Amino acid sequence: MLDGIPALISISLAARICGLSYRSFLANFITNHRLTPHSSMWTDGTGRMFVWADELAAALGRPITLAEVQAADQKLQRKRDYMKRYRRRHAIV
Repeated sequence: MLDGIPALISISLAARICGLSYRSFLANFITNHRLTPHSSMWTDGTGRMFVWADELAAALGRPITLAEVQAADQKLQRKRDYMKRYRRRHAIV
């Protein structure tokens, strides 16, 4: 569980905060240049895209609350747990 609002929010988490799917978020915010994605190659080396929390709040026109971030992260946790079980079951590293 997140203790605070992170400065960089992953695209998946940002989509959940907005109530959109990953692809809808990309189409509405990234492709239309409402937000500028930042690669994580300099943070964790995975190449995932992130957006700044303050830019997301400005694009939404409202502040992002900790409760919203925690609820969105909890929804994503189910997917993470499923993928972890899938990798174990199929011996995928």
